[in-house]
Amino acid sequence: MIDGKGIFYGFEYVRTIDLHNDNSVYRQNIDRYHNMSYYLNGMLKENYVVKGDITVHQDVLKRDSITISNSNKYSQLSNNYVLRAPIVSTSTPWIIDTSSNLGEDYDVGGTKGNGAAYAQKVESTTTIYEFGSTTLSNTESIEYDEYGRVTNYAKAGSGNDYTSSITYQTPNFTKNLLLIPDQISVNDGSGLLRKRKVGSYDSNTGAITSIHTYTSAGSYFTTSLSYYSNGNLNTVTTPIDQDAMIQKVECYKSRDLRILHIR
Repeated sequence: MIDGKGIFYGFEYVRTIDLHNDNSVYRQNIDRYHNMSYYLNGMLKENYVVKGDITVHQDVLKRDSITISNSNKYSQLSNNYVLRAPIVSTSTPWIIDTSSNLGEDYDVGGTKGNGAAYAQKVESTTTIYEFGSTTLSNTESIEYDEYGRVTNYAKAGSGNDYTSSITYQTPNFTKNLLLIPDQISVNDGSGLLRKRKVGSYDSNTGAITSIHTYTSAGSYFTTSLSYYSNGNLNTVTTPIDQDAMIQKVECYKSRDLRILHIR
């Protein structure tokens, strides 16, 4: 699509086609992108992996339209997005109105002159067909806070269902420290599966220096981290294992790793 200012928003459909030796279509990957909204432009809307060739139709505006039978699908991915409005302030950083939903048609074509908006992916569903009578499907749901940080991630459908809840350290806008996590807890509906908490971090750089992995409500093992002066990771010291051993791994500036010592 081309907006009101002549800016090309890209193709809606992008197809990657695998051919047999006789040039007949064996399989193809089809990506469908948002290309109507200024704020959603370029974001993946759908993906299909299908068997054989497909028929591409055009509407009266010469826009492509593709309909794919489930019997020809290997898999399908569908993403849903929400456009959130900002809460504007002249004295503090803008934050996101997490209860707002401006709609996908907000400033379609970039011609309405609407103000800022924040695009957030809130749901992603993957369905596996493989030409069988039974499909496998998983849906991932994502929630965010007013700073755009992920606070809840849930997986439901075929397989293991779980929910991850994430909290963060208090933002330090003076030092631009916003994304330092505090704790992540993973539950499967029947109880807590895993919990990790940031034990300490550098208040000047935001570098995490220790992480607690909980084994029960009041017990945890600690992994310690140190850094070079340029901010690259230097060493990782793991907690004591079942053989009463502690492993310390040194990370070279060249990104190679070696075991410094085990004791």
